[in-house]
Amino acid sequence: MAPLLKLIESYDKKNQLPLAIGYIEEFIEISYHAGDYDFEAGMSWLLGEIYQKEGQIDKAILAMQVSVDYNYKIGQLEKAQQQAFYISRLRNGLNHKTP
Repeated sequence: MAPLLKLIESYDKKNQLPLAIGYIEEFIEISYHAGDYDFEAGMSWLLGEIYQKEGQIDKAILAMQVSVDYNYKIGQLEKAQQQAFYISRLRNGLNHKTP
């Protein structure tokens, strides 16, 4: 995942986040069809962070919710609760660092 993060960082520096969004959406779809739900959840959260940075809060919340649902499903309750709290603050216009 580290090379992917470096690629996204590079797009961010060049103000080309829409390209990064396209790649992440492709990775999410591939990981879903491959059954790698952990990777799908991680990429969905990352996609949400990018949408948030782009000011697309509704899309950010939808993307991040995938990760919350996955973490609840696998029993990672603390992480899921932290993420859900972050989303609720985002929904109410209160931004802070991601969990």
